[in-house]
Amino acid sequence: MAPLDRSALAATFKAEAEDHLAKLTRGLLQLEKHPQQPAVIDELFRAAHTLKGASRMMGYLSVQQLAHQLEDLFERIKRQQASVTVPMITQMLAAL
Repeated sequence: MAPLDRSALAATFKAEAEDHLAKLTRGLLQLEKHPQQPAVIDELFRAAHTLKGASRMMGYLSVQQLAHQLEDLFERIKRQQASVTVPMITQMLAAL
């Protein structure tokens, strides 16, 4: 078996992470205007979840922890245990 090419994996991760970050940014901006959109919240949750898993696999623990926190927050919003606020969106966008 050939050894893993870490630089190729990192490049793939970077491209996919940029896509997830773009989805998160677009979704947060939509959510800011219309906070009660279950489909948008689900998409945000999935993007954060995928980013969390890929980051963990690559060993990027700070990215994994941030994605996990976002995922938890989106889960709380889905369950109506948290409300979407403009300061919350602003803080999430800054974190991204």
